[in-house]
Amino acid sequence: MINIKPNRCLINTSKDSSDIILTIAIPTFKRFDLLKETMRSVFANAFFLNVEVIVIDNNPDEDELAINEMDEFLNESFKYYKNSENYGMFGNWNQCLALATGKYITILHDDDLLRTCFSQKVEEAIHLGCSAFGYSWETLDERLVDKKQNVNPIYECLKKRFQFMKREKAKSFLELRDFFFANQFIGTLGVVFERDKALLINGFDENLYPIADYDFWIRWVVNYGGINFFPEKISIYRVRVNESMRPEVIHSFIEKNHMLRDDIQKKGLINVSESCLKSLKERDELLFNFIWSSPEFYKKTYKNILLFLILRCKCYFFLKKCEIQNNK
Repeated sequence: MINIKPNRCLINTSKDSSDIILTIAIPTFKRFDLLKETMRSVFANAFFLNVEVIVIDNNPDEDELAINEMDEFLNESFKYYKNSENYGMFGNWNQCLALATGKYITILHDDDLLRTCFSQKVEEAIHLGCSAFGYSWETLDERLVDKKQNVNPIYECLKKRFQFMKREKAKSFLELRDFFFANQFIGTLGVVFERDKALLINGFDENLYPIADYDFWIRWVVNYGGINFFPEKISIYRVRVNESMRPEVIHSFIEKNHMLRDDIQKKGLINVSESCLKSLKERDELLFNFIWSSPEFYKKTYKNILLFLILRCKCYFFLKKCEIQNNK
């Protein structure tokens, strides 16, 4: 189980309630400009279920600054916590789980946004009795032009084709094999899950940075079964130059993704070949660099685009083969 780490409640404008259905938890660290945009998007939603909003600040200092920055939200219902020290990214996500009181929780990144349809769609899924469910998202890329990969017409055409095929064949229930082949979500954005079940599997493994979210979804489906997926875009994923785009972090994503899949294979949870594992790692390397690396660190060439197309086709073949084997 996850214990609450030392903290203090700096602001509390919420009304006490013992029957909170959904907690919207926002972990944050020194990004008040983005945090305030995120909070505005939350409070723009109209909820009919009992909802609590909590902000968990990983910066133990600057109390007065935080109080001043939150001044515009004092007429809203929320709690603002200050951790006693910086517990790290995934340590703070676990703090969100520990401090929340709702039956369900969604952890909203402090630079992302909710669309106004979020409340309606989530309430519909909760009424259906879903244990965990996620939605699609839009992307808002705010990187400077010189920090983005150059636009390649062939790659853009292929990407649009793959996105179209993915939408057309979108699954409504994501199982282990789906997560084995790719993390189906961006962090925790637009995903809602039962808090008690998350606590029972010990939340996010802080030692698995930067893929602790991927590991969490794998452990969830292993322990509780699949996750319902709805194609509606109820959130907006903001892209800026940050720590995740450093070459060493991208390399860590690729290597730890491979290690996680290899561990799943060795445990007998998925039966795939070594060739499949190798192809998935090569695909990840190209995909991560295509999306996240700036031109100064990685060049998107026609050779790499062709290789990416081949790898995508190979991985799709492996996925279909895995589905056939599991259905026998």
